[in-house]
Amino acid sequence: MISSVTKSLSAHKLTLAIAETSTGGMIANILTDQAGASAFFNGSIVAYSYDSLRDVLYVRPETLDSHGAVSEATVREMAQSVRQILNADIGIGICGITGPSGGTVQKPVGTNWLAISDGKNTSTHHAVFNGDRIAIKTQMAQHALACLADFLERHYPRP
Repeated sequence: MISSVTKSLSAHKLTLAIAETSTGGMIANILTDQAGASAFFNGSIVAYSYDSLRDVLYVRPETLDSHGAVSEATVREMAQSVRQILNADIGIGICGITGPSGGTVQKPVGTNWLAISDGKNTSTHHAVFNGDRIAIKTQMAQHALACLADFLERHYPRP
């Protein structure tokens, strides 16, 4: 999967930026493990608190107050903002609850929201993962890369 992502980004000369909360930089780590990542990866911002979501990624306070950090509305804003801040073609925003505490009935531990945006197209994805904190983070990162592969295939098919 990572190979198809890197090949597609490189083939289309697209750049990528990521705003991570729950994955704590894990997606950036996976991408930078790939040789030649500097050709397509502009960077990642790990914004773990409401303050950093608001002050660094410019997520609107009303969005955080109305929907919370782990929400479709928040990841949409994160994806669009990180794309602009890091001057990338595509932005990803990801938030989730990795546990072991912090979950609710509406948003249990393992809840994940993800958005991918290129400025014209935005896709959002919701999933709930199981396991301990590390297992959930790993599943969230892999899910994000799988969703990115699908987004690229749909909007930027390889020649």
